[in-house]
This record gives sequence, C-alpha cells and structure tokens, in this order.
Amino acid sequence: MSVKQGAAFGGLNHCQLVAIWDKSADKGCSQGPITRFSSTFEVPLPPSVNGQQHLFIFNGLQSPSARSDRANICPVLRWGIDGQEWSIVGSYVAQSGNGEAAVASKPLLVKPGDRLSSVIELQSRENNRYIYTLRFDSFDSTSLTVMLDHELSLAGFAFEAFNINECMNLPNYSSTIFNSITIEVENERIMPSWSIHNQVNRCGAKIIVEPAGDVDANVIFQYRQDR
Repeated sequence: MSVKQGAAFGGLNHCQLVAIWDKSADKGCSQGPITRFSSTFEVPLPPSVNGQQHLFIFNGLQSPSARSDRANICPVLRWGIDGQEWSIVGSYVAQSGNGEAAVASKPLLVKPGDRLSSVIELQSRENNRYIYTLRFDSFDSTSLTVMLDHELSLAGFAFEAFNINECMNLPNYSSTIFNSITIEVENERIMPSWSIHNQVNRCGAKIIVEPAGDVDANVIFQYRQDR
C-alpha cells in the first residue's frame, strides 16, 4: 500500500486504536477456546473530506502474541479500497517468517446507517485442527471458513486509518458503537476485561468502553474530540 506522510496524527500517516482481550492471560477464564465472538454496529457517514485515506473498522480473533506464525480473522468494514464507498469483506491474514498472505471475500458495498452484525465462530476442533467461520449476518457473500493448527486466543476491536492528512478525513460521525457484544468460551458467555491502546493523535480519536466492567458493555470508537 502506497502512503504519504500525514499531519493529523502527530506526523503519522497511520493511526491504530485497539481494544484487546487476551483469553490466555485471563486467570478467571476457562482454558477452553473462544467459540464465538459477535457484535453489532452501524455503518458511519463517509468522511466529509475525501483524499487517499483508507479506513478499517472491525472486531476479530488473532493468534497468541508469542507465536511466530500468526493468523487474524475478521469481518471488516472498510472505506477507500473500493472507491469512495463503504464496503464489507470477510478477511483472513496469515503471517510467518516467509511474509504475509491474505484472503478476502468479494467486497460488498453498504450504505451509511446499515446495521452490521459481525460473527466469528469456532465450528470444530479435532486433532489440533481448529475450523473457524466468519461473516456479516445477512450478507452470505462475506463468509469465509478457515482451518488452523492452533487456537485464536486474542479477541479485539480495531479502528485503523491510513493516509490521514486532516481530521475531516475520518468518518463524519461522532462515534461508532459496537453493542450486543458476545464472547463465549466453550459456548459459555464471559465478561472480557478489555485492554485499551489509544495511539496519541491530534484529532482526539480514541476507544472507550462503557460501562466498564459490565458484561453488556459497549466498545466505542470516538473519531474526533470536537464531536
């Protein structure tokens, strides 16, 4: 991806805001695998100023951070990849010492205000083979099935922005709210303790969790401090 230097994020062209739950580090959680990770959110308004920005909004599962070969699976809402439009895809990215490989479903255009339900499920595990499916509900073309030789134990939400030159390159929305969040371990719903990583930026973009410590908490991407 070709990028140019931007000013909005303190001289960085790239901003990443992340909320992560590491199941393997949660001593109060079952040792079984994550069997479901789902959430619902609304497609935001497009940026009021269009440039070459690429925006990605998603929740996903990832390999343990200690592994050298890592996988990431997520249904993704994105802007700027398919023209100046919002589109959704199912995405699988594998990283190893040989580089990175990615697989994505055919993109499907969506409109501001559309409600999206992102679902990742562990369908089976046998003989160190884990079979995951991911999709946006009601959009069958976004579905992917992925077979791995290890469990995905990191769950997270992320907003990534590339080629940002001004805050108006971000969605023209106060925030994106992920609600109806469900994480199940061995098919039993649990309450994750989210670790928040907000990259310092001039726009005031950040992730917050409200109400904190609640099984029904929302994860919120706030795009600009002036909203």
